[in-house]
Amino acid sequence: MTMSGKRARVSLISFLLLGYALFGKGFAHMGIHPFYVGEVVLMITLFISFFYGFFNKFNLPFIILIVIYVCMNTVIMLFGIEYYGIMAIRDSAIWYYSLFALIVMALNVNDKNILFKRVCIVLKYTVIIAPILLIIQKFYTDFIPFWPGSDIPIIYIKPGDVLVMLSGVLCLHLLKIQVLNPILFILLMIEILVFGTLNRGGLLSLIVAVLFVFLLNPKNRRILYLLMSGTILISFLWISQIELNMPGSKRAVSFEQIQDNVLSISINSGIDIMEGTKNFRLEWWNDIVNYTIYGDYFYFGKGYGVNLADDDGHQVLADSSLRSPHNIFMTILARTGVVGLTIWLFLILKWYASMFTEVGMAKKSKDSVKTAKIIFLIAFLSAYLVNGSFDVYLEGPVGGVWFWVIFGLGVLHLDYKKHSFN
Repeated sequence: MTMSGKRARVSLISFLLLGYALFGKGFAHMGIHPFYVGEVVLMITLFISFFYGFFNKFNLPFIILIVIYVCMNTVIMLFGIEYYGIMAIRDSAIWYYSLFALIVMALNVNDKNILFKRVCIVLKYTVIIAPILLIIQKFYTDFIPFWPGSDIPIIYIKPGDVLVMLSGVLCLHLLKIQVLNPILFILLMIEILVFGTLNRGGLLSLIVAVLFVFLLNPKNRRILYLLMSGTILISFLWISQIELNMPGSKRAVSFEQIQDNVLSISINSGIDIMEGTKNFRLEWWNDIVNYTIYGDYFYFGKGYGVNLADDDGHQVLADSSLRSPHNIFMTILARTGVVGLTIWLFLILKWYASMFTEVGMAKKSKDSVKTAKIIFLIAFLSAYLVNGSFDVYLEGPVGGVWFWVIFGLGVLHLDYKKHSFN
């Protein structure tokens, strides 16, 4: 067993995380259909894991749940392939990226620490590079090349996706795992302000992540400094009445837009564009609930391969490129029914229960470093779930790979003697 073979998994996964964080959907389309970079790395790392210690110190409850989840979805996918061909495999990305969690869970202690450090480094790079790429994407669109044989540009980032990354940076700073210097912190706050006006789902994901940090570490004074910094920035926007219009977006960076974004999350904001989007999603989600929980697709849903937007009568794009209902829970329910959603929810809830227990044990043993790491992983994964509740995010590699890698890192940080079956 060579160290280089084992360490290759960490390097390949780090490469994927960096690409998705900085270039988004543009990076995800690197490759030749249907073998894109995410699928290639998944196959390579799975191969390495099987031959270099795939079952190294696994946490048994999690491996059982993930295997059940994968096996059930594989069967549903096979039925879909008969009718829809390769589209069934494409839609299955919603579950086969969970194999990254198994790959990460198979790492040893040293590789675990290296991967965690690289996650921190990638997030820090996001603060520096994300605004540059956004400027290029918004103002110099015509100069961005496309991948050969594709209509996807090599830079294709979404404000909501970037906000999830920024939530991770902010949590690392608040927990003193990776402290930003004053210049980077100011840059981070400005980016949160700009991206937050462009995407309310991403803004909510960041708020939820910070809320978890506060609830699990209420004595953290950096939360107070964060609130003061945010108040100063928002007050500046309110007093100055600055309004910055972004190309390709109907939303401007302004105090009014931030106010509308916050209000529209929970109540009727009165803005036609926002309320129209919200009502469209709620109507679709209601239809999914009716034909699964109360209908003929109760057990295993409509399966993989079918275009849900077309089949459910909610297609709004001329090229029928909309396939999922902008909510990870509804997508899983629609495609795998109540059985699939139950298994997935149990897996996620088991993860949270174990992580909360681990935080308590780390605090009891006064292990401040481990406490901070576990809180960060809880907060960061929560940001993914929240953003995935408002966008097609975890269904693809940009959000899905990151989500399952963080999931696996969380399991890897558990005390196996206290969490596994003996």
